[in-house]
Amino acid sequence: MDYTFLISMIILLAIPLFNIILYKEKEDYGGYDERQEIVRGKAFKYGFLTMVSVEGIMLLKEQTDGISIECNVLMMAGILIGVLVVVLYCIWNDAYWQLKQKPMPFVCMLGTVALSNMFIAKGKTIVENGIVTWEGSNPVFMAVFFSIILINVIIKMYIDKKKDQ
Repeated sequence: MDYTFLISMIILLAIPLFNIILYKEKEDYGGYDERQEIVRGKAFKYGFLTMVSVEGIMLLKEQTDGISIECNVLMMAGILIGVLVVVLYCIWNDAYWQLKQKPMPFVCMLGTVALSNMFIAKGKTIVENGIVTWEGSNPVFMAVFFSIILINVIIKMYIDKKKDQ
């Protein structure tokens, strides 16, 4: 039995826990203020309602039309659309960054993830035997998802910078 996946998941879960324990009392990053918490609550509500609506529409569409897309592709599309609603709502209502948080490391991370997924998607075939497959479409979804977030973050940072001047 291959334990590579299990070991990698344990490591991925251990790293944030290690950081939380190690840096818990060292610095105060400020967290979110009350206005940001309210905006984030609304964003989660809108994102959840969007995700449930999109999932329902996709399931009904698949049941009636028999579209040739794998079910997990439809589910992932609905989840990503819901998460995108949450993230974009928070970005445009100034609730995405914590109070003392510097956005540039996250902008670089978003760019790196988007570019890596673009390179991964380059060699993939999205449609096989007339069916949109998970293996081919997943990197494309991720590249588009992170690119949309990155573009919105950059535009919002530019607008905020112009507003402050």
